[in-house]
Amino acid sequence: MQSTNIMKNVIKKIRRNMTDRVLAGVCSGIAQTYNFNPLWLRLLFVLSTVYLFPWTVIIYLIAAIIIPKENVAFEEIKYKRFVRIKNHKIIGGVCTGLQDYFKIDVVLIRLAFIALIPVYGVGIITYLALWMISPIKELKKLPSNEIKLDEESVIVEEK
Repeated sequence: MQSTNIMKNVIKKIRRNMTDRVLAGVCSGIAQTYNFNPLWLRLLFVLSTVYLFPWTVIIYLIAAIIIPKENVAFEEIKYKRFVRIKNHKIIGGVCTGLQDYFKIDVVLIRLAFIALIPVYGVGIITYLALWMISPIKELKKLPSNEIKLDEESVIVEEK
């Protein structure tokens, strides 16, 4: 009897998150259950769909049918969010969003995407997938040619 109570505390119940969903909330629900950003699971899903088409779609549809729904308030979401940055973009704002998320120079990120293009188009496919599945954020410009990303990060625009 006591071991049953211990198991209830350990097992996490997966629910489809209907608040932070792109399709059916499967990736968002799994990510929320295990406390990580759903963007990375969505990216994995999109990339695996490109390379393993029918199986990932079938698995996603089965998961959408068997995993129960749940509405979660955005205040309850505890992971760091990845967003594309609208103000400081060259194409879609993906690289600037990655700069803000990982705190590394945007030039290195752009070079990584370019370097991955000859590897079966992974650079282009990954960039397009991130562009497609990530939300966009417009940032306020400060009076001194700076764009505030978050409390620690500021981009200085050169003229």
